[in-house]
Amino acid sequence: MFKLLKNRNFFLLFTGNLVSQIGSTFYNFGIGWFILSLTSSAFQAGLYLGFSGLFSVLLVPFLSVYADRWHKGKILYVTDLLRGIAILIGSVVLFFTQDPIIILPMLYVIALILAINNAFFSPAVSAIIPEIVEDEELKDAFAMNSFIGSIQTLVGVLLAGLFYAIVGILGIFIINGVSFILSAFSEAFIKLSHVKREKDSSLKAYIKELKEGMHYLVTKKGLMTMLILIILLNFAVAPTFSNVHPYLFNLVLEKPAFHLSLVASMFSLGMIIGGFTVSRFGKDVSIKKSMRLGLIGTMIIFIIHNLLIAFIDMGMLNYTWFFSLFLTVSFFFALVNMWVNIPFNTGITKAIDPSFRGRVLGLISTFAQGLIPLSLLLTGIMLEWLSLTVVLIILSSMSMLPFLLFLVSKNVTHLLDSLKSAQ
Repeated sequence: MFKLLKNRNFFLLFTGNLVSQIGSTFYNFGIGWFILSLTSSAFQAGLYLGFSGLFSVLLVPFLSVYADRWHKGKILYVTDLLRGIAILIGSVVLFFTQDPIIILPMLYVIALILAINNAFFSPAVSAIIPEIVEDEELKDAFAMNSFIGSIQTLVGVLLAGLFYAIVGILGIFIINGVSFILSAFSEAFIKLSHVKREKDSSLKAYIKELKEGMHYLVTKKGLMTMLILIILLNFAVAPTFSNVHPYLFNLVLEKPAFHLSLVASMFSLGMIIGGFTVSRFGKDVSIKKSMRLGLIGTMIIFIIHNLLIAFIDMGMLNYTWFFSLFLTVSFFFALVNMWVNIPFNTGITKAIDPSFRGRVLGLISTFAQGLIPLSLLLTGIMLEWLSLTVVLIILSSMSMLPFLLFLVSKNVTHLLDSLKSAQ
């Protein structure tokens, strides 16, 4: 897997992403904790998470068209540069004031700027990988991408709690802004051949291209069914990590931020080990078998995870036992989940025609993220009015429907069977 780093373009992409994602981990961790500390409101935290996610979801399908039209390398470094500048401007505001009346609106403006740039960046970085590595290296490339995400979470979140205590939210802003600019510098040296498409740039042509991407997506049997199930599963699972974890450690248990950062670090360590095991042993396992067993394992661990939180919330478990078990569960949750994500991403990417990749991958990303912003907002509201245990019962119950449908759906089975040769 690491031999890919000898590929100059992949090395530059890998290095740039690693730096910027570590900075982003600092930022995302710091913002969530900062809003909870500033407002003592789960609703305010959920509102911010929902707003930020909503624009990311809404913008990607429309702007992903440009991942197929424009030079992908330029998209990467321009969007990273703009994100770095926006966050550094935010740090200047924070230097002079931390008045909620000024800071909260500023955070929403920055969230919008980040979402717009990410809507260009995400489909471009997904579509660029098959263009800079060989087909037989594609699975390893996605494993490396997973490795980037895992390392940035492991290092970023582990240090985020410490840095937050030492340098505060202002320091977190500066670190993330600089990381984006360093990433842009690395990506600017990626050499990529780009064939300028001689196509009409009018709104009518743009809509036509977007429709072509949607048509390609819906005509592949089983793919839309799979995405609907992923949407429903994400709706139930995502708030547990984005809303429940910070709420639990900050407002319920009143523990320092470093405790939450240790949990996230164990999760990312599980992703690293999971990525290695998929890369090493995944070639001998079909995508269908990998995803089925991976999802079964993920759901079992998810239920155990939620039970642990309910027990500590009801006073049925002391904190030392809870924290030890919680770290272990977080590790295995991530490890098992890698056996779902990596094989599926590899198979789907290979199966999509290169001329449609940017649009279709952008749409897949949008659908997969689907209702997450709404679920984050609703969970914030529920945490404001209901007990933590009741909220966990609701989320656990909601997760079972898409999980069971995944196991019995004939369309999903057909899709997974068609991808068995794409490993």
